[in-house]
Amino acid sequence: MPICPATQLGWRASDEGNDGNRPCVDAAQPWQVLAWAALRYGELYAYVDSVILTREGASAQIRIKARGWRQRRSKAEAIDLVASHFKHGEWTPLLTAWLGDGAERKMVLYGKYKLDLLRLAEIAVR
Repeated sequence: MPICPATQLGWRASDEGNDGNRPCVDAAQPWQVLAWAALRYGELYAYVDSVILTREGASAQIRIKARGWRQRRSKAEAIDLVASHFKHGEWTPLLTAWLGDGAERKMVLYGKYKLDLLRLAEIAVR
């Protein structure tokens, strides 16, 4: 699988959501915003969704929507494909799924698939 679709698949399995059949992501980390925007190049719509002020400082939640893309896979299908690619030795989708720090991370890594990462790594090396 080419690198760009493989990395997009990982984001879809973790942080990436769906907004009017368009891929979108909510991120608080600047590197997540930049990484996702680099993979969903084209026309993007971004805005600050919320700002939280604490004694330690401020944090902003940024929402980005890829207007030039259509969502092709459901979240469940993307998770299945990430697990399948990993079982066949392709690490890229799993890496980007892990980088996405969303609520879906546990489902990708531990959920109903109960992926044994060490065992799968041994299989991938063979």
